[in-house]
Amino acid sequence: MKIRTLMLLLLITVWAVAASAADEPTHPTLEQVREAIERSDADWIAAETSVSAQGPEAFNELIGPADWFGSPDHPPARPPIVPKELPSRFTWDDQDGVNWASSVKSQAGCGSCSAFAAAGVIESQIKIGRNDPLLDPDLSEMELFFCNGGKCDWGSMPWEMLGGLKNNGIPDEACYFYIGNGSDYPCENRCDDWASRIWSINDYAYVGAGNRDAIKAALLGGPLWSGLLIFEDFQHYRSGVYRHVTGGLSGGHAVVMVGWDDALGAWRCKNSWGTNWGEDGYFWIAYGEADIDIGAFYVQFDPTAACAARSEPLISALYYNERGSSTQPPTIEDDEELAVYLDYYDAEADLAGGYYTVALDGEEPQRFEEPIGNVGRDYSDSEEYLEVLIGENFSPGEHTFSVTVFDLCGYSASIDGSFAVAGDDGDDDDGDDDNSADDDDDSDAGCCG
Repeated sequence: MKIRTLMLLLLITVWAVAASAADEPTHPTLEQVREAIERSDADWIAAETSVSAQGPEAFNELIGPADWFGSPDHPPARPPIVPKELPSRFTWDDQDGVNWASSVKSQAGCGSCSAFAAAGVIESQIKIGRNDPLLDPDLSEMELFFCNGGKCDWGSMPWEMLGGLKNNGIPDEACYFYIGNGSDYPCENRCDDWASRIWSINDYAYVGAGNRDAIKAALLGGPLWSGLLIFEDFQHYRSGVYRHVTGGLSGGHAVVMVGWDDALGAWRCKNSWGTNWGEDGYFWIAYGEADIDIGAFYVQFDPTAACAARSEPLISALYYNERGSSTQPPTIEDDEELAVYLDYYDAEADLAGGYYTVALDGEEPQRFEEPIGNVGRDYSDSEEYLEVLIGENFSPGEHTFSVTVFDLCGYSASIDGSFAVAGDDGDDDDGDDDNSADDDDDSDAGCCG
């Protein structure tokens, strides 16, 4: 009975919104949106964005169905336990200046927002579960969407994508690179070894309609999959707290909810329209606006269990300068940069999004903050390769180094190497130490600068 009542209320809401939008201008211009904001009590800035610049047809390709809330397949609510006290502000994209949410992406010309929201949730959970905000997991929305019933011109239901994360898992981006051109693609195009490369959630649950404290409690455990209604003015959002001011109802959409701010009276969300829309891909939306309060789902994810079944990477070779070239330590000039190539085997493709460290001449390892991207894969021998920057501007003489790669689970593999730098090492036979100043200048040179 409760589900039927909720379905009826939600369908009435969609009908009422559509009816009230009948008098709204069709495809309002930027100036019309700005005028509507000025007439209302809304507090957001409208601008030409990467989405609005493409026109109404391209905008509609990003939107899914508006009536999924009322589907008979909608799961019942399982709200989390609400603590006695909740903070007045909490956002995963800004925890003391640290962003624990995964990178902003673009769904391009396909209604695959539900897959992007689901992937964004588990990617963030990997970072949170591993307690490392510098990790950058990049999972395949393409595989999740097309292997779990998604269609570009219609979209998908939340339980199809979240159920896909639970029952089938999602592999890394390199298993099935994203193509958002509006066409549908067969699931069979994914990589042959997808089953060994997947990440899965333990379960997912619907928070419930309109229970803001329950949504906040769920957010404390990680970002949420959240649905909302999309109106035509939303494409012009640049910053501030969004409220609908003009334009008709375009459809439904899915985003990653990352937090809240009671002083603003708003939820913080990450969109999948790229970084040239909104606040670098994020937005604030007022509590209760566009049905944002009734479409949140949370997931249960155990990183320890997920990593227990995975294996360590293996470095099989180190090459200097070019992959497959000499394995002999080189001699370089003192102003020359040194990079090496590592051949390695990574059965679960977990190094993408991980990181590496370099220890030069026995010193403490230095971490390169730039994550390992989608590394090259040589399918002929199932080995992959990674280019590693050792450093530049070395002092003359003999040097050693050790490279260690770390995957998303923290598993690692190391390899050692050496090289020589041409030039005067400063050890003059006559005891002249005129080069002492130069030696001081070189003190900060080397790796990881």
